[in-house]
Amino acid sequence: MRLPPHPVTREQKRPSKGGFARKIDAERDLAAFIDRASVTMGRSEGMTVAAWLDLWIGSLHDHAITTREGYESIVRLHLKPLIGDIRLVDLMAEHIDSMIVLLQSPAYAPAGRTGNRFKGAKGLSSATVNRILDCLQSALGSAEKRDHIRRNPMRAVEKPHEENKQGAFWAAEQAAAFLDHPLVVEHPLYAAWHLALTTGARRSELCGLRWSDVDLDIGLWRLSRARVQRSSRVVEKRTKNRSSERKVFLDSETIEVLVAHRRRQAGARLKAGPAWGGGGEYVFVDEFGDPVRPDRLSRNWKSLVTRVGAPDVRLHDLRHTSITLGAIDAGLPLAVIMARAGHSRVTTSLDYTHIADEVARRASEAIASQIQQHRSGRVKGG
Repeated sequence: MRLPPHPVTREQKRPSKGGFARKIDAERDLAAFIDRASVTMGRSEGMTVAAWLDLWIGSLHDHAITTREGYESIVRLHLKPLIGDIRLVDLMAEHIDSMIVLLQSPAYAPAGRTGNRFKGAKGLSSATVNRILDCLQSALGSAEKRDHIRRNPMRAVEKPHEENKQGAFWAAEQAAAFLDHPLVVEHPLYAAWHLALTTGARRSELCGLRWSDVDLDIGLWRLSRARVQRSSRVVEKRTKNRSSERKVFLDSETIEVLVAHRRRQAGARLKAGPAWGGGGEYVFVDEFGDPVRPDRLSRNWKSLVTRVGAPDVRLHDLRHTSITLGAIDAGLPLAVIMARAGHSRVTTSLDYTHIADEVARRASEAIASQIQQHRSGRVKGG
């Protein structure tokens, strides 16, 4: 039995394995190998990588819709056009290495994507290439598990190195100055910016927040849902992962800001009458009462930062700011920060760390106080 030819040299090699103490052990291992190879090749010999990718995508029933759509996009734009015609059993690490070179080539454009956007491009970034490879690794891992291939060739592939890009963040003084700016105070989404800074919530979590999730009497946000965007479509789903479902205690000023925001929203709803949409469920809405879209929240943020002349940071960087204020400025324990932010990994010991409600409540006050000490003491957003 021979392995498929090398994709470049076309050289064929016989598989070999040693280290057996007895001849009978070697013969048994060889017989088992031939049986496995015969089953695999008999069932999958004619299957192409493209055909398997279609089957694999169809099997992802338990994945979030956004995850599945992301995989579908990678398969359609990159994997099928570049390696889809290769037989699944013939796919080797060298094929994937060649694909990586092409993906990072300045001449590369995804299938069906042309125009000025790709003129003079530098090729895909290492981070994007690695997302493509992660998708392929999952697909081939499933093929290996189902005995369509003997070994996942991704094990022999070295992924491109990614630069460790640090997120930008504001100092406490900058955050306080922003929240005190008159244009910010009067902005309809002031409470969203305040909540992002004091809780470190993700954009999707802000967009998915409903009034029923918040108990303003005790200052508790039971965070379990998110609204995410794929192209032009917005989907509501559970939070990013299990650790993202969490209780976030709110400091006293944030509670007052949300109370003022709800009062303002009730007035807008009364004024709009039947034209008001959304049923009053969501905390952050547009002028028609519908839940604010993630892309619109980001556009509002970028426009406001430019208008007030604040240091240019992304909306997501408010999460970096909040975590930094808690960990560095307030000196809170890392376990408290991770539980509050909904992160799933730092050290294994975090999986065994349980944060008492009172400790989490003190964390909310400590983070907010880092901003409040630089402010006039007035409650904003009312």
